[in-house]
Amino acid sequence: LKLHDLVVQKKCGIFGVSTQQGWSTHLDVLHIIILGGMGLQHQDQESANIVLSNRISAPTFKTHKEMGLVNHIFTEDNLKKLFFLF
Repeated sequence: LKLHDLVVQKKCGIFGVSTQQGWSTHLDVLHIIILGGMGLQHQDQESANIVLSNRISAPTFKTHKEMGLVNHIFTEDNLKKLFFLF
């Protein structure tokens, strides 16, 4: 056996949402992403991040990341700040 085989390895979870212009306005994309992240929380409870892109203008990516649990990181205030960066 090699040392690499004896080490516990962590894997990260990825959850994505892709929308088009016709996306229904009664569905809140940010909250759908948060629910997906909470579903993956058992994978890694050390950190989380969100990356958003607005395809209406030139490709721009906005990121929010922190150490901690998903429901502690992505508060309503943090989500509003992230969403209004576009």
